[in-house]
Amino acid sequence: MNIKNILPILCLLYLTECKVNKKATLNKIETSNTQELYHKIAEKRYGSKVKYLFNPNKNKVLCINNKKKEQPIPNAMTDFFIFDITKGSVVYSDKIARSTITWYNNSQLLITIQKGYTTTPTDTGNWTYIFDLNSKKKITPKEHNKSY
Repeated sequence: MNIKNILPILCLLYLTECKVNKKATLNKIETSNTQELYHKIAEKRYGSKVKYLFNPNKNKVLCINNKKKEQPIPNAMTDFFIFDITKGSVVYSDKIARSTITWYNNSQLLITIQKGYTTTPTDTGNWTYIFDLNSKKKITPKEHNKSY
């Protein structure tokens, strides 16, 4: 094979590699900008005490005001918002008293609230429900099991 036949192939490989590297670089910049955006929103709302939890497929992040951990107050509000990384915006925001919030799955939150009283010896005083981000509705565990 002579040099005249190899040269166009080498040029094509070089241009393809440049295009792939440019796209990867742009994706890194875009991800970095999105991360900066939800960090800025969280810090503006809550200061420097923020807890970030990603959903399983990492397309949404739960940003929770983490100040209540420093100052235990009986009826402390858990202030939080959900940032959709693909949309680049806040899709839900709320405050819930005496609660713990985690991801249940990619589009639902598991919310546990301390009721403050118990009704039976086996009662933990906690009430748990699932919050669906798509419908913006609460689903009690009984309803959740029926619908799936």
